[in-house]
Amino acid sequence: MAPDLSDAEAKELESHIAVLHGVVCEDKFQKAREDFMARNCQHFSVEDENKLCYTDIHTEFLKMTECYICEQLTMKGIDIQNLMSALSVDDISDRQLDIGTTLDVVNSLTDFSNFKEMMLRAKHNISGRRKALCEETDVKAEKDCSNPE
Repeated sequence: MAPDLSDAEAKELESHIAVLHGVVCEDKFQKAREDFMARNCQHFSVEDENKLCYTDIHTEFLKMTECYICEQLTMKGIDIQNLMSALSVDDISDRQLDIGTTLDVVNSLTDFSNFKEMMLRAKHNISGRRKALCEETDVKAEKDCSNPE
């Protein structure tokens, strides 16, 4: 059985989770996720059967995410081991700590189903932007061809 948190430890945990929330909401983190999705989303398709390469891509995403978060938390003075220990205490769910939403966001980053859906949305968005760009280029080309100078 894991130990309970003291009031001071609970306040410190809430503070650390607030920092974690800030890290996962940073533009730099969001950009890294978007870049990763753009590089890898073409491998994903809407099928019930998952391809073997999905596992490798998901593992790479998890490593990238974990490294980024740990690096940022460490740079902000948070001891990762202490944070993990504090998150494993028995009374964490009994307390009215303001950490649930942030932990849900972090946990959703690790869930494969969420990951696959995120990749499929990225693929759809990228193909939509390419299609729009092609249509825009076609319209411009038509205008250029119909109005020779």
